[in-house]
Amino acid sequence: MAKRGDELWMWLVLVFGAGSKRLWNCADGCMDAQKLCEAAKAHELTGMNDGELDRADRITFEDAQKLIETAENDGIQVVAYGDENYPERLKELAAPPAVLFCRGDTRLMNEGSILHMVGTRQPSKYTLSLVNVMCAELAVRGFTISSGGAEGVDAKALETALGRGGRALMVCPAPLESERSCGNEELRELVAEKGLMISEYPTGYKGMMNFRRRNEVAVALSSAVIIAEAGEQSKGLDNVKQAQALGRPVMVVPPHLLYSERYFGQKELLRQGHTAIFDGEDAVRVLTECGKVEKGSYGLQGGSVKISAEPAKKQRKNTREKPVHKTEKPDYSGLGEQAKAICGLLEEHGSLLADELAEKTGLPVLEVLMYLTELELEGLAESLPGKQYRLKS
Repeated sequence: MAKRGDELWMWLVLVFGAGSKRLWNCADGCMDAQKLCEAAKAHELTGMNDGELDRADRITFEDAQKLIETAENDGIQVVAYGDENYPERLKELAAPPAVLFCRGDTRLMNEGSILHMVGTRQPSKYTLSLVNVMCAELAVRGFTISSGGAEGVDAKALETALGRGGRALMVCPAPLESERSCGNEELRELVAEKGLMISEYPTGYKGMMNFRRRNEVAVALSSAVIIAEAGEQSKGLDNVKQAQALGRPVMVVPPHLLYSERYFGQKELLRQGHTAIFDGEDAVRVLTECGKVEKGSYGLQGGSVKISAEPAKKQRKNTREKPVHKTEKPDYSGLGEQAKAICGLLEEHGSLLADELAEKTGLPVLEVLMYLTELELEGLAESLPGKQYRLKS
C-alpha cells in the first residue's frame, strides 16, 4: 500500500471524521499513517465503531486523492500530519489535526509569535477602539494576529492587523468557503491574500461546527491569548481553558465599566490572577517575562534609558572657536500628518507624556500611543522612564 502521506491521512480523516478525535482515541499512540490505515482496513484498530468499520471498507484511497485534488483546484493547500510545514505547535495536542486545509501563506503557522485575540460578536465602542489600537501596535511590532474571523472583535482584530501591513491568521470551525462562522467574503479573501486561513474541514462539509475544537487548534498555534471582552457566560472563555491546558499565557484587557455585565468574564479572570494589559508594550513584556519572546525583540527596548539628575558641567570657553557641525534633521517625509504633528511637539518640548500629546493634538490617547509605537519602530522616538517620550537624537 505505497501511498503518499497526504493520501493516507486524508483517508483516515474520511473514515474517522473531520475535526474528530476518534482517530487518536483508536490509534493508541501510533503516529504512523501507513500502519494506521492497514490496521483500520483489517479491522484491527481497538475501539472502532460500526460506522468507522463500514467506512473503512467502503472508502478508497482514490476517494482521498480526489478530495485532495478538489481542494487544490480550489486554491486550497492540504497540509497533513508529518508534512514538512505541518505546525510543530499542534503536535503538543493529544489529538492534533490529521489534515489542515489552508489558503494563504502556510509559513505563518510556524513563523514568529502568534497572538490569539478573543472577544464578543457585539463589542462595545470602547472594546473596538482598544482592539483597533492594540492590534495595530502589535502588528507593526511584527506579531501575527489570530482569531476565528467572526463578526465583532474577531473581524476587527484581523482587519486592523492587515490594514497596518501586518500578518493575520484565521482559524475556522467550518470549511474555508463557509460563511457560517468564517467572516464575510471580503474578509476571507483579504486574509487568504495577505495572511492565512486554516480549517480541518474539507470543501462541502455539512456537519456541525465544533467551536471548542477550533479554539483548541487556535490556542495551540498561539504564543498567548488576549481576552478583549467577555461576559460571565461567554463561550470565548473556553479559550482560557485551552490556554491553561497548553501552558499559554492569558492576558486580559481591563473592563471599561466595572459594573457592566458585558465585562464580568474579564473581571473574574483578573480575580483569578491573569495579567491585565493596557497596550501592546504590556503584551510584549508579559511574553518576555514568560520566555515566549526574547528580550529586545518585537520593538521592545531591553532595559531603561538612564537620565542624569545632575546639570551638565559648564565647559571653559576656548579662545579658539571650534567649527560647529549642524546635526542632520530626521526625515519625516514618509510619515502621516498626525505622526508628523507628534514629532513636531516632541521637537518643541523635548519630552512629553502620552496624555500631554493627546491633549495637544486632540487625538485619543490610545491613538497617540499607536503613533508613538510606530515612531519607536522607525527609530525616530524612544520611551523614557515615567511613560514619557522624546525624539531620538
